[in-house]
Amino acid sequence: MKRLKIIFVLSLFIFTKLLVAQDSAGKIELKNGKFFQDSVPFYPMVLNYQMDICTDDGKSFWLSPHHGYSNDNARCCHTETDALMALFSDFIKIKELGFNTVRLCGLEMFSSSRKSDKRMCFLSKKGTDLENVEIVYNPNYGEILADLVEKVIDEAQDAGLKVILLSGKSQLQRDRISKQYALWLDVLTKKLNNYNAILAYDLYNEPVYSTSISFSKKEVIKVSDMWYKAVRKNDKNTLITYGLMGHEDVLIWDPSIVKCDFLSFHLYPNSQNFRFVEASINWISNNIDKTWIIGETGFSGTNRESEYKSWGDAQKQKDYAEFILKHAYCCGAAGFSWWVYKDVFWGSEQNWFGILDYDGKEKPVTEVFKNKISENQCRGCNKADDMHYYRKTDCTYSVSGTVEDEKGKPIEDAVIYAWNNKWQKHVFTFSDKWGSFQLCSPDKIAYLKVSALRRDSVHKLINLRDKNSRNIGRIELKPLKIK
Repeated sequence: MKRLKIIFVLSLFIFTKLLVAQDSAGKIELKNGKFFQDSVPFYPMVLNYQMDICTDDGKSFWLSPHHGYSNDNARCCHTETDALMALFSDFIKIKELGFNTVRLCGLEMFSSSRKSDKRMCFLSKKGTDLENVEIVYNPNYGEILADLVEKVIDEAQDAGLKVILLSGKSQLQRDRISKQYALWLDVLTKKLNNYNAILAYDLYNEPVYSTSISFSKKEVIKVSDMWYKAVRKNDKNTLITYGLMGHEDVLIWDPSIVKCDFLSFHLYPNSQNFRFVEASINWISNNIDKTWIIGETGFSGTNRESEYKSWGDAQKQKDYAEFILKHAYCCGAAGFSWWVYKDVFWGSEQNWFGILDYDGKEKPVTEVFKNKISENQCRGCNKADDMHYYRKTDCTYSVSGTVEDEKGKPIEDAVIYAWNNKWQKHVFTFSDKWGSFQLCSPDKIAYLKVSALRRDSVHKLINLRDKNSRNIGRIELKPLKIK
């Protein structure tokens, strides 16, 4: 009887894979700023999904659902076969929840923040204690990981999902590391050459947070071009993206110069006020010419009692999802991506971003994604009010001025950032149509940086002396010289 039960379960598993696999047939293409599959419009509804690279001995590896997704925060599976079946089960659930694409996280290459450390690594979870082990990359590991990635993509494809594959994070722009990363992309794309299930390679997750302020836009052009060519050497068709933050990247990782096919912006709200993320979308809609999607957004919401407080309850999480999905869609986002699949055990408000709870039960937010977004929900792109757009909330200290080009013409929507004397507690604003700005801060401003798309960045030291405000006059931004 037990043997018959096993045969029945395996038969059902195989039948389900055959039934849903047809949904993922056809390569995703980009035409006139929109995604298409087999000449039919395709709106990527993406759910971020984390995985662990598991090992027992540091030599053999397999990919598994993130340990935080299990209800006891432990490794879900002890064999590769069990892990692949668990992944497939999750992917089927994601499809049922209204998503057509999964962004796979957990396989990223990275480098240490120590300048003397010139090694590229990936993170594995060793043994049942889930010890974090940084494995130094080499070509042999590259082949092993590429094989593992292919197996997981097969599971996603069999579940009827497309894949955005996150391949890198943290300190990859450094000279020697950037070249090692290009070699990994070469190995990866040889294995996955033109795989229909892959919507895009996401080459770098939030680079602004691990890039020195001294790194220049010209260097961004150089490394992003090198990585783009590394993918295109083996794969002429799969799309390429970057996980950027939006206006924050203009200072270094200028979205207008990063070599890719479309941009994925990570936008998170103020926990008490959704309108600030609306302002970020308005800036993107007004200034970004390239195709863009929401690459990450989410809201920490739960009704569970815990020492780790969320931003709000489960209903507020749903309210935010409705707000951001509609606003992004109506303001020109070509796709949408939510962080993350399931609640985790990270010991902070990050615990509660999932659309499933610890026990795998659907939270109210899932209702939003089961209902398809459409044009008839839009009445144009709502504009953010001046308070949210220019962030004039606390003007205890302020710096004002005017941003102009080399001919004295005002530059609208230039980005102005400031920090205190410890390079902490940053604040920002944008210039208006006359190029004027007033940057407000609750802390005394010491450093200022100003930039705009396709233009150089200008640094300013600010001395407020005994005053709380200062007008620094005209700031000229010269065109970025691109060979």
